[in-house]
Amino acid sequence: MARSQFCTMVDSAIKDEMAADRMYRRTAMMTNNRTLRTIIRSIARDERGHARTWRTIRTLKCR
Repeated sequence: MARSQFCTMVDSAIKDEMAADRMYRRTAMMTNNRTLRTIIRSIARDERGHARTWRTIRTLKCR
C-alpha cells in the first residue's frame, strides 16, 4: 500500500471514530436511565481513544 493511500485511510479512520463519538454522546442524551447513559458515554470515550491512537499513527507515519 502506498504511503498516501495509507494516510488517507488513517484520516478516514479518525473521522469515523469522531463521528461515532458524536453519535454515542447524542444517544446517551436520549435516555433517562442513568446506567445506560453511563455505559453509552463510556463507549463514546472509547471512540475518542481510538481517534487519539489513529492521530498518533498519523503523526508517526504520515508526516
